[in-house]
Amino acid sequence: MALLKQSTAYARVFVLVDSTDHVSAKTGLTPSVNLSKAGATFAAAGGTVSEIGSGAYKVALTTTDTGTLGDLAFDVIATGADRTQFIDQVVAFDPSDGAALGLGRLDAAVSSRLAAGNVTVGSYAAGQDPATLTLATPANKLATDGSGRITVGSNADKTGYALSAGEHTAIGNDVLGAALSEPGARPAWATMTVARALQWLSALALNKLTQTSATQTLRNDADTSSTASAAVSDDGTTFTRGKWS
Repeated sequence: MALLKQSTAYARVFVLVDSTDHVSAKTGLTPSVNLSKAGATFAAAGGTVSEIGSGAYKVALTTTDTGTLGDLAFDVIATGADRTQFIDQVVAFDPSDGAALGLGRLDAAVSSRLAAGNVTVGSYAAGQDPATLTLATPANKLATDGSGRITVGSNADKTGYALSAGEHTAIGNDVLGAALSEPGARPAWATMTVARALQWLSALALNKLTQTSATQTLRNDADTSSTASAAVSDDGTTFTRGKWS
């Protein structure tokens, strides 16, 4: 079945087969073509019929032949060939139009109207415009940033934020119960934390200290390497230990 645009000339091709063996293509015939438009009585096609070759023929359908929407039935008769019947469909659009099928109501400039992928809304129902949407209680809009996070200007409700006694105790236990690791070197003031200070004081209190006439050395817990050292001196009046390094 072919789709034919209404009121458009069209060369409709068909094949005739031999009426004896019902298989072989039949050439050299002069077929007559009758048409039924949308179920109406058959009548001769207005266009001429000619042979193409190899058993194929064509009828040059006129704009009158394709002037009625709906089924277009063909009845082809030729001496020496089987009677051939088939049905096409006459449609209002253009099947050969690859861009828009010839549809008059299709806006060919849709991309220009939605270049950024946005939709233009004609109007909003009362109270539904997002630009002026307010909350019933309190009657003010929520200020949000580009990610939808809410910006609080002033929080009038400051109750319920205090930690309970049990929560204070739990935090203290977590801090005091945290395990300390042995320092690998003297901590610097620029990066000093409470935990690092406790680690350093613990190493000084627990680890081995060696001292010569010029140097005091803090060993690691396993006594396999030195953690830090400091220069020492004694002038007979004052004993001095320099900074650990």
